[in-house]
Amino acid sequence: MALQIDIDKCTGCGKCKPVCDVTDAIYEGRLPDPDECEHCDVCIGMDCEYYAEGEVVFVIESDRCTECAGDAEAPKCVAVCPVTDCITPDPYHKETKDQLLTKRQKILGPKAQK
Repeated sequence: MALQIDIDKCTGCGKCKPVCDVTDAIYEGRLPDPDECEHCDVCIGMDCEYYAEGEVVFVIESDRCTECAGDAEAPKCVAVCPVTDCITPDPYHKETKDQLLTKRQKILGPKAQK
């Protein structure tokens, strides 16, 4: 199962991003300034003029998250996150360990072998 970051709990510390160095599934995002947001959903494409000034959060791309299968005993991002229950399983992307390993192989190709 891929992981997800609760953007309401994320402090934007960035500790999770560098430990996701194998599949690069974590990226920096920004929430638009809530005082300026017009709820137009343009920020989904990051073309919003208020996006660049918004609060920093981190996001996990479910298509790249392997929960560190084949690389570590447990997800490294969860281990370094200072906020309890900020990074949790994504209920919309349930995968077995074998599926996560297959995803890792597809992402990394020959580099997936240790």
